[in-house]
Amino acid sequence: MNKLLIFLASLPLISLCQVGSIEGTVKDATTGELLINAVVQLTPGQIGTVTDFDGNFQFSNIKIGEYQIKISYLAYQDTIIKKINVSNNITLQIPVWLSNNKISLNEISITATAKRDGLTALMQLQKNNQGIGEGISGDAIKKSTDKNISDALKRVSGVSIQDNKFAIIRGLGERYNMVMVNGIAMSSTEPDKRAFSFDIFPANLIDQIFIQKTATADLPAEFAGGAILLKTKNIPEENFNLFSFALGYLDGTTGRRFMKSETGRIDFIGMDDGRRNMPQNFPETELFQSMNREQQINNSKMMPNDWKIEHKKFALPSIQAQFTKGLLYKFYENKTWGNTISFYYNLQSKSNLQFRSDYASTERISEYTDNISKQSPVWSVLWNSALQFNDNNKLYILTNLNTNTENTIIKRSGSDFEQERYVRSSSIEYNENHLLTTKLGAENTFSRVSLDYGIGYNYNLKSTPSLRRMYYSKNFDELEGIPYRAYIPLGSADPYRSGRFYSSLNEHSYFVFGNVNIPLKQKSKNEKVKLGFNIQKRNREFDARVIGYIKANPTIFEQTLLTLEPYELFAEANIRESGFMLNEITNPTDRYVASALNTSLYAMYDQQFYSRIKLNLGFRLENYTQIFNGIDYTLRPVDLNEKYISVLPSTNISYDFTSNHKLRFSVYRTISRPEFRELAPFSFYDFSINGNVTGSPSLVPGYINNFDFRYEFYPGKNQIISVSLFEKKFYNPIEFTFINYGAGSKTFSYQNIPAAETRGIELEVRAKLNIIHKSLSNFTWYSNISVMQSSLDLKNVSSYDTKRSMQGQSPYLINCNLSYEPTNSKLFIGIAYNRFADRIVQVGTVGYADTYEKAKDQLDIILIHKFNNKASIKLAAGDIFGLPNKLYQDINSSHKYDPGNDLLLQKTDSQRSFSVGLQLKI
Repeated sequence: MNKLLIFLASLPLISLCQVGSIEGTVKDATTGELLINAVVQLTPGQIGTVTDFDGNFQFSNIKIGEYQIKISYLAYQDTIIKKINVSNNITLQIPVWLSNNKISLNEISITATAKRDGLTALMQLQKNNQGIGEGISGDAIKKSTDKNISDALKRVSGVSIQDNKFAIIRGLGERYNMVMVNGIAMSSTEPDKRAFSFDIFPANLIDQIFIQKTATADLPAEFAGGAILLKTKNIPEENFNLFSFALGYLDGTTGRRFMKSETGRIDFIGMDDGRRNMPQNFPETELFQSMNREQQINNSKMMPNDWKIEHKKFALPSIQAQFTKGLLYKFYENKTWGNTISFYYNLQSKSNLQFRSDYASTERISEYTDNISKQSPVWSVLWNSALQFNDNNKLYILTNLNTNTENTIIKRSGSDFEQERYVRSSSIEYNENHLLTTKLGAENTFSRVSLDYGIGYNYNLKSTPSLRRMYYSKNFDELEGIPYRAYIPLGSADPYRSGRFYSSLNEHSYFVFGNVNIPLKQKSKNEKVKLGFNIQKRNREFDARVIGYIKANPTIFEQTLLTLEPYELFAEANIRESGFMLNEITNPTDRYVASALNTSLYAMYDQQFYSRIKLNLGFRLENYTQIFNGIDYTLRPVDLNEKYISVLPSTNISYDFTSNHKLRFSVYRTISRPEFRELAPFSFYDFSINGNVTGSPSLVPGYINNFDFRYEFYPGKNQIISVSLFEKKFYNPIEFTFINYGAGSKTFSYQNIPAAETRGIELEVRAKLNIIHKSLSNFTWYSNISVMQSSLDLKNVSSYDTKRSMQGQSPYLINCNLSYEPTNSKLFIGIAYNRFADRIVQVGTVGYADTYEKAKDQLDIILIHKFNNKASIKLAAGDIFGLPNKLYQDINSSHKYDPGNDLLLQKTDSQRSFSVGLQLKI
């Protein structure tokens, strides 16, 4: 710390200079041809430049104020654009159309708009942000192998991804993140925990990802790791058509055999056509359970025989296509109506092996190999529209619909040592996810007082129309020629063996918001108050049915049927008294209705002192009501009605030594609330972990006191060197924990632990390598390294390892990127490296060790070549190392994998990916 203070004290103390940038493209007004070497002059300042091979020009780091530019080109009329207002932290994008001397124009009208998907806009946002944060620009995403938001997030400082979809920020689990899309807070996409699945969002539809790591009063306060702010495609500044298409090769999948089950007519767009649903005339739960045997057998014949698994000769390459259209209309007196419409589609097949073991204490009880085939169609539709009446009045609507579906088949083989038998089983699972977000809003300015207000709506549908599982076995001591026999239970269905599972989660969220910015002095832009409110109402319904085949009449059952394949076993001819019938074990606990209402008010004060010190003070009041209605196993109603009122202060201070050196300090309080199902006082079966999960009505919200300190140095355009220190103190944090292992099944639950602390340091460097040697000016190096440590108060808590970290936390994260992009060149080459350290994914208990995910390295390479300003080709190679994902129990509590002592629970093959894509702009 002393060395840091000495270093900071030695920095030159120059007055603060707030700056912005102007960018533009010069084209022929008639043909649209790009004009190269056009002269562009900026006044005042008498700065000049010429357009590059793409017709682009740029003026960077110019002081805020009013400017004009003059554009000249041989045989064309000179064009002067006046009253260009450069604001701090803004890059203005100015399209310029020159007319040749044969054309007479009475008036030239050009509109300057802020370009937000570029690196310059992101860096200015980061530099001038009230709090501390980092992000990734839309341009950077385009120059990567990233297919969805989860891929892109892992490139941001302090961020890693778990299960390929959940974000871990600053080592804190997914429950400590908050997600906003175009300013609207998103709720959990999962039925049983607080988590947002980022694989549902295609990366190509995003203009900017920014992670706010410190709180300000105008943001919802339910986070500790960070608030993930996503902005979708912006309103266009010109008419355009953009089309891209790519084919991908997945090592170990493409061109090889691939398992598939019965499919619907529209599976390719990720939507079931209804054939997987429960038959329309099939009785409801209560009625079916009350029927006699004969009636149940007759109704069982309605169920489709969809158990057959086939092998395709080979899996096709992955397909990715996108079409984006920009429409800009100008009418009346400089009124504009802009629209961005985009369609995205991706279809990928993936086949891999997974090795699984399980243990009771340290004794191995099972060992399996899973052969997995998964087909995942993803598509998205976006429509963003804005009507600009004038500089002070704007009306907009932002809408985005995303679908992400997984059709997964698993064939398992191995040994059950506990029951002393060989096992062959299968699973056919179809999961359909839809997320709709829409926002209608307006922005108005009256006498320097600005307002923004509007309404929003989110809809989240997560459906499993049919999960089918089958189980065959034979004893260890049986001869080799003895066939495997299907396990069909007696009397009561088993969801894991010859079972069918149906579930549906529907959540509707409604929003109303309003904000007002008020300058406190007539001529001052440095002192202002911001007031606002936000009302969010969530309504959720979850419903599930658990059905399975049993032996209809054990006394006359035909045992020879058990050696048949599933599709032969459950043929209609075998649904009879001497064969099989359906049995339903759906419990009242398998459905619930819940709602939450969060009413928030805030006040925020901004003041700038002596052009160097900026102060941001805020208070946020959140009145949160959570209602849960369900029924427990004893058929007693479970009605929870929890109310919390939270006062959440925040302070952010920054000090500018010069325009390029900045210190920041933040202190703030945030909250973490239990989700609906985490509170429910009954058990439900979770198919993803093959265990029972019990809610805990004694859970209480956890509060977090946060402290951040950061130094930033901006050595040049789009360059930064920063060091951040942070500490977080948790009170009553919530963890997902193992309870016990009994009767062949695991039980998990949620618990508050008394307290915890986490602290860390983050280093971020983005720099041109000409600081090393001028010959390296075309190379850019970007890296971020995070080191974290946590301590927990585990008194009165059953724990295997009393010195463990918080759930989800890695002791360190490393992200590096080296890019080569010559000035005025058509070539871009990027190499990206990512590593996370071992982290806890499941907390154990006394006698059952914590489960860790082993550290992993990933390397990606990309090459982009532009043929002209309208076409480009993209070559990409992802996960070149192809290292497997491993989960293990940390028996010796070393917090890293020790093959000699630790128990390997799961090993999943990773696969290298290769793709080639073409993009055309018309």
